[in-house]
Amino acid sequence: MSFQSTVKLAKAQVKNAAFCVPVAGLRCTAPDLSDMAVLKRSIDKASDYVMSQLSDDRAGFCFTKSNESPDLYSTCYAISFLGLVGCLDALGAETKSKIGNYLLATQHEDGLFRDPSYQSKLAEEGQGWGWQHLLPHTLIALDYLGLKPKHQFNFATAKFANNSVRAWLEATFATDHLMASNHYMNTSIALQYARDFLENERASDLITSINEETHAWLLERIMSGRERPSRLQRSRIVKTIYHILPSLLHDTTISHRKARNISRLAVETQNIVGGFGTSLVSDACEDIDSIYCVSVLADCNASQAAKTKRSFLKYAGMNQNSDGGFVFRRFLPFYYGDSPVLVSKRNVSNMFATWFRILSLAFATRGNEDAALCWNFSAVSGYQYQFVAPVFADGNEQTSSNEQLIRTNSDR
Repeated sequence: MSFQSTVKLAKAQVKNAAFCVPVAGLRCTAPDLSDMAVLKRSIDKASDYVMSQLSDDRAGFCFTKSNESPDLYSTCYAISFLGLVGCLDALGAETKSKIGNYLLATQHEDGLFRDPSYQSKLAEEGQGWGWQHLLPHTLIALDYLGLKPKHQFNFATAKFANNSVRAWLEATFATDHLMASNHYMNTSIALQYARDFLENERASDLITSINEETHAWLLERIMSGRERPSRLQRSRIVKTIYHILPSLLHDTTISHRKARNISRLAVETQNIVGGFGTSLVSDACEDIDSIYCVSVLADCNASQAAKTKRSFLKYAGMNQNSDGGFVFRRFLPFYYGDSPVLVSKRNVSNMFATWFRILSLAFATRGNEDAALCWNFSAVSGYQYQFVAPVFADGNEQTSSNEQLIRTNSDR
């Protein structure tokens, strides 16, 4: 382990020691969300919280209860949440139309959606937050509202104007794989949507090449390294893979060997209280990154996956507040990107955390027939897409029937 990794792990261990007592107390009193009746009550409480965040003019949603004006990220998360739990009609036709118009009005000719309330250099250039990161979220919201963007995603196809797909991937993943994986996800989902819903042939060719290169060498490179990676290294690998799999598995399958290795890594990131990552106080991203990989690939590691999901469902409720909303990370304030609009104080609910933590429950209960009645997944590739076909094969990677399924929904 490098010196830098050792320091990071040491800091995490110090934090864990400080969190042990309060986490143990919350863990003991947390509702068991593996009980379907308890899960449904949790969803109902979260729905009440989300609806309470609707702005006075009913044009969008706010990040926290202390915010008075709606913003684009929060509105996308609220619509994605309400669509997922089947409560979108609670808004009424007039409000849905107003919100849809608000979302569409923020799109620019390059295809990106921009909110002037958090305009910044990071918003323009970032991949883990900002306009390109916002695009996949906006597409999910528009899908639930039955709308399509006005403009093609020229920003995505322009990346390959002077670059082959191989050259772009090599340059993107030259250093930090985790940061690069956000760029991969944002671009791939944009291209898939353009192919499936905007009839863009150039996008179709590009995403096909990206899938081929990912299978040929990229996924193996991300997973390669030390034979026995540290907990921190395992966590970073799983976070990286989480940003690769949604678009890749939408169109193709992966080999059983790769699926088993990814599942094993994800299972090994679980901590003793049921969350994931290097801290006892796991954040919403760490939790969904791991539980998504465990759940989507559960069939190749069935018994261990079931145990891991049960433990997570018994822990996850400790992140829900009495107002029904969820925290991003218990005991700590949250700062989202580079905007004062997207901030929540210590132990205060926010829209991003509420959507993402409920989505993690949707994937954690994947395969449970009773829980399946709770969820209405999106037809759009990405964060909220439900796989209906096998995502791994006994032999080599191959085209998945998920691609054919999405094409049948292209008129939505």
